Amino acid sequence: QAAVINCPSEAGGSGSGYASSGTGLYKNDIFWLGWSCGATTLFNPGDTVNKSWTLANGLQINAQITNLTAALFPYNTGNWSGDMLDDLYGGVNPIGLNDFNSGQDPTYTISFTANLNGTSILADIVAAEAEDTGHFDESATWTTDGSAWQPIDALGALSAQFTNGGKTVFMSNDPDAGGGTLLAFSRGVSNIVVDMKAGGREALAFGIFSSFDYGDIK
Repeated sequence: QAAVINCPSEAGGSGSGYASSGTGLYKNDIFWLGWSCGATTLFNPGDTVNKSWTLANGLQINAQITNLTAALFPYNTGNWSGDMLDDLYGGVNPIGLNDFNSGQDPTYTISFTANLNGTSILADIVAAEAEDTGHFDESATWTTDGSAWQPIDALGALSAQFTNGGKTVFMSNDPDAGGGTLLAFSRGVSNIVVDMKAGGREALAFGIFSSFDYGDIK
């Protein structure tokens, strides 16, 4: 039965935070959002999931998952041998949201709000492939209501198509090329709509790009 799930708030060092390993270009800039949720290990269809994270600089990010059509669970990047996100950004987990039933195709909306020392600001969000789109019928589509997606980091072989004025990314695997990951960045995000086609497993991860100058915010 659908429930409202309020996950414990989290700061860096307990699953969320900055990568401590890997070759990613923005290890000191992306605060990855971990989805550990106390005793709750599964988000079921119809659930509303709330979680917040607080950074050392006073920046707080709040996320809410709604419109969930199939079960998700918090996923540790690197659990599958084909994962590549952990090769770029390691040492933080579980930062992925993965389909629980292999072959099901979850859709959901994830909404973000942010504040800096109590003042509301726009959220600057990074989304990334967190598992492996290596199966022939796996893909992920992300649509932002913020600025057009900008690809900022990648590893491996992926096919990514940017449509809807750059606000929608359709990501799949190049045929027979092995897996890969793509990181894309959008400014001023309130909502991201996700459509996952999981031939087996498929996962996405989200982070906040925290290195912009917020000094003018009082």
